[in-house]
Amino acid sequence: QKMDDPLNHSPWKLWKLWDDAVSDKTFYLGTVGNGGQPHLTCVYLVKWVEDEGEFWFDCDENVNRNAVQDMEQNYKVGGCFRFPELDRQLRITGYAQKAATLTESRTCEEGSDVECDKTAKVINNKEIQGKRLNYKIIINSIEFFDEENQRTKYSRSVDLSLKQQTQPWLVQYICA
Repeated sequence: QKMDDPLNHSPWKLWKLWDDAVSDKTFYLGTVGNGGQPHLTCVYLVKWVEDEGEFWFDCDENVNRNAVQDMEQNYKVGGCFRFPELDRQLRITGYAQKAATLTESRTCEEGSDVECDKTAKVINNKEIQGKRLNYKIIINSIEFFDEENQRTKYSRSVDLSLKQQTQPWLVQYICA
């Protein structure tokens, strides 16, 4: 890529290319609890907000209990999206904030990747009931791994008191 390539200035154009190519919107969320004990759970991406540099995700208050408790005590989180059909992955780090609480039901479609989504309590067109918690991750780094294991890493400073980015993205290209 050339330095004047628009993909170099923001991770969101590259994210959009990858996101449009896949249907599975689950990702692995890493949190750290009391005593430094790590937890990993699979959650559902609700939306991403380019202007704010945020990923919003949905989790079940009961199924994802460890992650919810961890985020109340330590807001630093990590995440990993896997795109097997593209032979790529994406890692993020940032700060979790509770965004909203919703009580809703949704239907799991047969053949979907719901078995990965630990928020799902039943599969095969059965209804899921439960208190849904929405969180957002204010991203301070996002790293793309392509099929040749080439990496493009975007990072920036975030002012948590203002809940916004304080600097433009710094871009690094890392060869395998």
